[in-house]
Amino acid sequence: MTVVLRRLALALVVAALVVLSGLSLNRVYNGQLLVTLVAGAAAGSTLISALLRRLPAAVVAPLSVFALAGYALYGIAVSAEAAGVAGDVRTLATDAARNALPRLLTALIPAEPQPDTVLAPVVLAWLAGYAGTELAVRAGRPAVALLPPTLLYIGALVLVGPNAEVALWQPLLYAVLCALGLVVGSASTGATGVRGLGPRQRTLLRVRTASSLAVGLAAILALVAALSPLVAGSVGQRPGDPRRYVQPPSLDVIDLNPLIRISGWAAFPEQELFHVEILEGAAPAPTPDANQPAAGGAPCD
Repeated sequence: MTVVLRRLALALVVAALVVLSGLSLNRVYNGQLLVTLVAGAAAGSTLISALLRRLPAAVVAPLSVFALAGYALYGIAVSAEAAGVAGDVRTLATDAARNALPRLLTALIPAEPQPDTVLAPVVLAWLAGYAGTELAVRAGRPAVALLPPTLLYIGALVLVGPNAEVALWQPLLYAVLCALGLVVGSASTGATGVRGLGPRQRTLLRVRTASSLAVGLAAILALVAALSPLVAGSVGQRPGDPRRYVQPPSLDVIDLNPLIRISGWAAFPEQELFHVEILEGAAPAPTPDANQPAAGGAPCD
């Protein structure tokens, strides 16, 4: 495997880490639209940097930014259609860019994937994928390349906070992917030092390097598998919720008092406002007896 292929493999690891971050954040979202958009951002940013690796970084960066803008508009349009949010893309994009973080932290859980709640994760996922791929493919720094998706994953965990069940397999898989990225990246950086050796010496050096990396990877995986349940079991404190530190965005009077909308609803009686579904076998709520005394009161006359 050449150095270029190894670096491209490291870029794939970066993309997988970004997708895993979106999967972790999706635990407080409704449906799978957020994961799909984050996966598209990871794939797009990684492919652009990998395919244009021979061009100067000053050329790749603006192209990636333009692609990010187009993909963000696409995500806004798709999420608006899925959530039934009316308005043109330009207006929705302006509103989402202005209020993305406050509404992301003040939305009811599970949050509905709509323009103002998906824009920030999509943009951050794209930036993490771009930075990690550039460091992996262009700079050949495997450890530093894993830093942007790791920061994204930490941010996802902070945003989820205590609002979702613990998914132990996700951090374990993240640790495995990081170890795999370090193995692939170390092999790619170490392969450049065997060019001056003979064929036999190259083979021996590569066998030693591969065996050492395999042993190291097995040791890391065994250590993670053994210590993760113990560490998770010893943590008795629930994580803090960042939502309590954020001021909710101001609402219009028409949103504070929905009764104002009655006249507008009455003008379109054919419009469906909400849908009620009664499950079969559900017991009806008990009806209070007028002759029975209320809690803490006297019988009604």
